[in-house]
Parts: sequence; C-alpha cells; structure tokens
Amino acid sequence: MTNRKTTKRALLASVMAIIICFSMLLGTTYAWFTDTVVASKNRIVSGNLDIELDYAVYDENGELGEWIPVNEDTNLFNEDALYEPGYTEVVAFRVRNVGTLALKYKLGINILSEKAGINVFGSEFMLSDYLFTGLVSEGAATTRDEYIPFATTKLNEATNDMTVDNPNFGINTLVPNDGADAGEDEEIFEIVVHMPTWVDNTANFLTNEDDTFANQPEIEFGLTLVATQWTYEEDDFDDQYDADAEFPVVSNTAEIVEAVKGGATTVLINNDIELPEQLEVNGTLTIIGDGESTIYSGANGTRVVNVADQTDALLVIDNINLVVDNNLTYTRGISFFGNDGLDVTIKNSTIVNNSYYAINVASDNKEVVINIEDSEITGYAALNIWSEGTVVNVKNSTLTGINKSAPVDANRFAVIVVETPAENVVINLEDTVVNAVYTNGVTAREFHLIYKNDSYTINETNVDWQINGNPNSFKDFDGR
Repeated sequence: MTNRKTTKRALLASVMAIIICFSMLLGTTYAWFTDTVVASKNRIVSGNLDIELDYAVYDENGELGEWIPVNEDTNLFNEDALYEPGYTEVVAFRVRNVGTLALKYKLGINILSEKAGINVFGSEFMLSDYLFTGLVSEGAATTRDEYIPFATTKLNEATNDMTVDNPNFGINTLVPNDGADAGEDEEIFEIVVHMPTWVDNTANFLTNEDDTFANQPEIEFGLTLVATQWTYEEDDFDDQYDADAEFPVVSNTAEIVEAVKGGATTVLINNDIELPEQLEVNGTLTIIGDGESTIYSGANGTRVVNVADQTDALLVIDNINLVVDNNLTYTRGISFFGNDGLDVTIKNSTIVNNSYYAINVASDNKEVVINIEDSEITGYAALNIWSEGTVVNVKNSTLTGINKSAPVDANRFAVIVVETPAENVVINLEDTVVNAVYTNGVTAREFHLIYKNDSYTINETNVDWQINGNPNSFKDFDGR
C-alpha cells in the first residue's frame, strides 16, 4: 500500500484509552472524632475531605453533553480517533468539592504505557513525541484555532502540576458548598490534545503488505486528581493548622524510591514499576494502586518493601500487586526486621514470590500485627514468622505455598511457617483459602503449617484447607 493511501486511511490510528487512575481521594487529616456530646445540646462532628471529577464531551453541533462521573474504566477521549496533522480533540472536566472541608488539589497527565510505531521510512517512533496537550480555562476557547495555542506540552512531558486558576482563592483550591463562599465549590476546565500540522511522515506508521497494523503506535495515558486539606477553616488560634498538609506523591516510574527516601508517606501508583532498589520504609508508608499496576523488585532488589529498625512503624498496601521478579537468592516480597511496634495492613492486593517468602517477619521484631484482607499471598512460604508475639489476621483471602522441587524429607517450609524463636504467635484465619501446592509429583510436598515450637495458636473460621487446589484436611509438620 502506498504512503498516500496509508495517510488517507489512518495516518496515526491510535488507541487513546485514557484511564482515570485516581479520580477521588477520600480521607480526613487532623479531623475530630465523630461524636455526640450531651451537654447543652452541643454536637461535635468530624469534617470530611471528598473530591469528585466529572467529564462531558461536545456533540457534532458543538453543544456540551451531560456531566458524567469519572471512574477507573472511563474512556474520556475517542478511542477510535485517527490522529493526523491538525487533528484536535477537547474534553471538558468539572472538579467538585462534595465534602465539608476546603481543599487544594493537583491535576496531571501520566503516560501509563506506550507502544512504539514503525514509520514509512522503517524507523521506530513514539506517538507521544507528536501529540501536544494543555489545560484550557472555562470559556477561554470555542473554536479549533482558539484551542490549539493551549496545546503546548508534549504528551510525554506532561506532569502532575496542571493548574486551574480560581481568581478568588488561588490556584487549584475549592471550598465547601456552604456559607458565604458557596458557589466556589467547583471548577470547570477543558483538556485539549492536538497533533500539529508540521508533523510529517516521520510519524506516519507503515502498513504491512497484508494491510494489518502491526506497526501502529498506541498510547494509554491517565488523568490523575489528588487532593489534601487547605488553609481555610479556623480553630481558636488561626487558619494555619493544616498549612503543612501534603499531597500524596503520584508516581508511575521508579522515582517512587526517591519520593519515599525524601519522606513521602503516601504514594499513588498508576503504572507498572520495576524498582531500581527496594523500598525502605521510614516510619510510615501507604502505597495505593489502581488495582492493575504491579511493583516489581527489579534486578537489584532482594525485597520489594523492607521495614527495618523502626519504632511504631505503619505500612499500608492497598489495591496493588507486589511481585519478586528476579533470580536473586533469599528474596522477600515484604520483610520486617528489628522493629519495635509494627502495624501492617494489606488489602485488595497480591504479593507473589514463588522462590522464597511472600511476607517475612524476620528476627528481633516486637509487637507486630499484620492484617490481610481481600488479598492473595503466594510464596514458597506465604508467611514466614521468626519474631515472638506476632499476630496475623487474615480475612477473605487466599494464602498459597508452592514447593517446586524439595523432596518431602528435606522440605522445611509450608504455606505458613512458625520458626523456633517465634513463640506466642497467633494466627487468625476467617473465610480464607490455605492452598499447599507441590509440583514435582509425589517426591515433593507442601504443608499447610510447619512449626518449630509449640507455643503458637491458630484460630480458624470457615477456612478452606487445600492441597494442589483440591479440598483437603489440615496438614502440619513438626519441623524441629
């Protein structure tokens, strides 16, 4: 097929499936406890931080359609669009403060994944080098010629700091919809995506001889919205008590390591990440994912997340996948060592390490509590426990241990392992599957539990004990 025909058919056909990775962040910081005080009918309640994002598109007559709430599955831009020089697309957005606290927010565009194309000259190219984007204030443009000057940022250089100016309160700020400032609780803006007319055949993908589009470039990018408290409400002293409220760090690259080193306590993940080194938790860390993204340990990491020598540490893993993806020895999905007070929550997540331990409670930890809910934990040992007094609560989850090769007489691991120093361990299992898998015929075997001291307790409620995925009775082994 000729270059001319290719250009006419689809100069740059691109699947532009935009995923909203975090359309709403709920939470309260420095909030009162919700309570009712019986004393002269005084009532004390907490404030709440709640932000929503809606979108609307223009019809063929240039009329804006109805506002539709954005969620993780929303395709905002036309996924069937054929981008060519001059093509311009605009989507309108509305950010709303639907809570009771004033807030400030950050808005950004992140490329989640991109497939390179091969152009008609046989060279590889990235579509993101030829698409430009920008944010347009409400009413600032109505025609194509008016929108184009706003598209000044390459799509692959867009950041998490797109700004919408509120003339009354400052950039990216919203107050609650009550009181004297009611009406300042929402802002409307538009995002434009444009391919300039100077783009030539260097961005024109090559059609195969059989008219297939194997050389076609594709982009998947996400719109990110995060919020935190803003200095508006007052206490008995001033309105500055939440002046230091920080945004979560949004990361779709291995920069997450630097963010955590720099003191970030909350990170939002909206893309697969291969870490250059393990994440070292200093005190507090919350990792929130989009349900699809995976954090890999990378070539240089023996752990994905490591918590060591901390006091009263807090770790939350929410809606993310953690995978050990290397051939290093003694790897861990998550490992804890030498902590005095440790509270861990794992929910709506998966942790996978088929070679060694998914969760390792190593030596010298005190007062460790691990809560696992609606998650899947898989490893040679899903849980390996060395520290005295560890408490593990598992609910609506699946724990899997995989023995790939060790003969039965040599195997000293299981789905759950309680090591010699780990006295007074308590494991509470509720509505949970415990699956012991062995893959080397009858010469290898995996147990549900291996214990190396007698002072442990397992409390079970509706536990499905399985061997190789089939219902079976509980099987343990004295590993001393």
